[in-house]
Amino acid sequence: MKILRVLNNNVVLATDASGGEVILTGWGVGFQTKPGRSVDQSKIQRVFRPEDNRSSDHLGEQLAAIPPDIIAAADDALRQVGRTPGTATVVALSDHLHQASLRVHKVVEEHHPLATEVQYLYPEEFKDAQRIL
Repeated sequence: MKILRVLNNNVVLATDASGGEVILTGWGVGFQTKPGRSVDQSKIQRVFRPEDNRSSDHLGEQLAAIPPDIIAAADDALRQVGRTPGTATVVALSDHLHQASLRVHKVVEEHHPLATEVQYLYPEEFKDAQRIL
């Protein structure tokens, strides 16, 4: 795999063996490296492939804004509740967990205005979310 762009020390945009774009995460995967260089395979923890023709740059920037331990926690939590963690699902859950952790650190308690509707419209997902919490 070759690096296309370093997003931060823990996230890079790269090409895989087939020439497709992937986002790689892992502690130090982007540290002291540059575009065009090969990726240190031992540093890769997760590989994300953009789904539904989504922009790999946008997805990479989203992942770069989330701490790696939260991405790992989201992936692990989805597996524990029996969900197959697709890229979009892991990124969405990671973003939710990251924002929740930021609110907790600010000691701000918020009530979600659509909580009742979400519970009614998505009962299985709501049960999984309660188990993840």
